Amino acid sequence: MQEVRRKRLAVLSSEVDATSSLLRAGFFLLYNYRFTVLDAEPLFALFSAGSEKLLKLTIGLNMHDTEGTWPSRRQMRAYSHDILEMNEVVLALIEVNSMAVILRIISKNFSTRCGAMRYSPSS
Repeated sequence: MQEVRRKRLAVLSSEVDATSSLLRAGFFLLYNYRFTVLDAEPLFALFSAGSEKLLKLTIGLNMHDTEGTWPSRRQMRAYSHDILEMNEVVLALIEVNSMAVILRIISKNFSTRCGAMRYSPSS
């Protein structure tokens, strides 16, 4: 079991590195952008591939965090290369997770305040 976990972590680390490399190369090319004829297509390819990987990683990591499992290949392939759809999914996840964090903070603060207040009947 430990070996499987180690292999999965290595694959995840590799995907994170690949995503970072694509986006970093895209920003480097954008910073040094000179000729549209030469630079536009590689720039688009780097940013689109990097964005797709980042969105898929975000969806996968969220599912792993909430459900304890990584999405199946079939689930991830269903997104294909639809960056717009994945972006909508990720924005919804951000909204849901933000609300969950806010509710946890409110609940914690409420519990702390209520715990500090003690009922003492007047004599």
